[in-house]
Amino acid sequence: MSKVGKIGIIADIHGFLRNLESGIRMLEKEGVDRILHLGDVADELHSGEEVIKLLMQKNIQGVKGGHDDIEAIDPMHPLSDASLDYLSSLPKEMHLTPEVMLVHDNPIEPLLSRKPFVIGSYIRNIKDAERVFEKCKERIFLVGHTHEPFAFSNKGDEITFKCSKIIELDPSKRYILNPGSIGTPRDSDYFSFGIYDHENQLFKVLRFGYKKDKV
Repeated sequence: MSKVGKIGIIADIHGFLRNLESGIRMLEKEGVDRILHLGDVADELHSGEEVIKLLMQKNIQGVKGGHDDIEAIDPMHPLSDASLDYLSSLPKEMHLTPEVMLVHDNPIEPLLSRKPFVIGSYIRNIKDAERVFEKCKERIFLVGHTHEPFAFSNKGDEITFKCSKIIELDPSKRYILNPGSIGTPRDSDYFSFGIYDHENQLFKVLRFGYKKDKV
């Protein structure tokens, strides 16, 4: 494996500056080699400008989410030119290696189904995961969008993270890994982020804070 290191993974910040500050401090204490994000950093109702400034100051790169499209920014809460340039520069997807992909929602292009859902948007369950494994060649996918941390494998494993937990990644399996949301979790009152340790093949989710305390 090529040298990738220990990567802090943050997703779905949605403008929550204090949560991002807390997550970065915790990841730095964990000794990560770098931090990346999985999109939806901006939010017209919260501190989008301050969040993006902090990401730039910390040299945190990532991929684009739907809330990061320039057209999605509320003109009543405008961003600076530097922040708009940052959002514009975010790619749809990123590869750490040819086998490890980062994407906000799903590597499959959205396809309207005859049923009342969209194939290729949210990855919520093992059926959604199976479509990704069938259509895409990478071994590991790091995704956000659902605001719920999980791990799915191509062998039918489905792991949730209601509390902080670390799992070993079987080299014979493929995985979809989601660190949950550091801004607005949907499965718990506790925010979360992840650590992907490439060399040791570990995935760790850390949960912190409490929504009702408005971290």
